[in-house]
Amino acid sequence: MVALFCASRAQRAANSGALLAGFLSGLDSGQWTGWEAEQVGAAALHLATGFFCGLADREKLLAPENRQALLVHKGKSFIEAHLSEPDLSPQLVSDAHGISVRYLHHLFREERHTVSAFIRERRLERCRADLTAPGLTGLAIGAIGARWGFTDPAVFSRAFMTAYGTPRASTASVPASRGDVAETVGALNRVCRLGLTGRRQRGQRG
Repeated sequence: MVALFCASRAQRAANSGALLAGFLSGLDSGQWTGWEAEQVGAAALHLATGFFCGLADREKLLAPENRQALLVHKGKSFIEAHLSEPDLSPQLVSDAHGISVRYLHHLFREERHTVSAFIRERRLERCRADLTAPGLTGLAIGAIGARWGFTDPAVFSRAFMTAYGTPRASTASVPASRGDVAETVGALNRVCRLGLTGRRQRGQRG
């Protein structure tokens, strides 16, 4: 039974690591527009976060005081992967990670946004990216909102105008951002630092 567990654990690590490695190696040969770079950067962030979070859990690389930061990364990764689902909520995020909603809010206490505000911001950013995407110019604004979980066009329109101004008109002169690529690098660096800190502390205790 122990051997089977270890084998399955190693297999999970190999699967996620191989997927991430293959994705990153494919980036070397690509030529990306600004909009494409945003989408590729977001995908890389999801894959890298999943791999490092799984690795940290399996190998117990993090000290207890850093595990909260790991849970925040997991929560954000889950949110990013489910932004298009209208029922995405703090309850759904907490259920997916086996924690209470109260503890989830506790984890986000040091973040710039609450859980609900983070979900709304990321949805609006995805909508804004779609509004600047060359292949989606013919799609109605309400349909773009629905793609990212806004079921009420009026609610989406008000939220978007509060954040950015008039849809499409406000994005017409905005250059494509590479923020997601920068976020990918930043997240990788943060997770790596947490892992190294945990290893050093484990070595000191040993």
